[in-house]
Amino acid sequence: MDTRIDILREIITTGRALWEEHLVTSHGGNISVREKDTVYITNTGTKLGFLKEEDISAIPINADRSIYPRISSEWDVHKNIYLNTKARAIIHAHPPHTVALSLRLNRIEAMDYEGLLTFKSVEVIENHGERDLLIKSIVDVIRKDRIVVVKGHGTFAIGDSLEEALFLTSSLEFSSKIILTINQWK
Repeated sequence: MDTRIDILREIITTGRALWEEHLVTSHGGNISVREKDTVYITNTGTKLGFLKEEDISAIPINADRSIYPRISSEWDVHKNIYLNTKARAIIHAHPPHTVALSLRLNRIEAMDYEGLLTFKSVEVIENHGERDLLIKSIVDVIRKDRIVVVKGHGTFAIGDSLEEALFLTSSLEFSSKIILTINQWK
């Protein structure tokens, strides 16, 4: 079995699922998988729904983005999550209902059964323009909750697999749709 090929296929399949579930825009979001000291990460500006193997770079975990300019602009977040957690996979998505709620709430509280079983509530953190502080906040929250929302921007979810990170992302977006639907009736 070729681990590299399996990881590339997993990333491509996950990118397609993110696109089909409307969890990313045409060129938004990014995906990575850690295998020992190598991280496979989507390149900046790629269309996650239509990934090809050449859209994914394999780089050392301690790499500086300046040496690999093609990789995701969120590399510093992925790198810090990997260095400070046991995550094997990361998804950064822009789920629209979740982003909408993040503009009004500091925490998204699940109301639906699946959300209550999966995460109960998810913290929304502010981006005050200080990149290092934002990354530290993301890592601190994700270490304990596995998923976090950056206000007005999107989610970061971790897992032992991309399937787990996708499940968290998808479940949060479903819960966000439920919350917004209920709020329309008020």
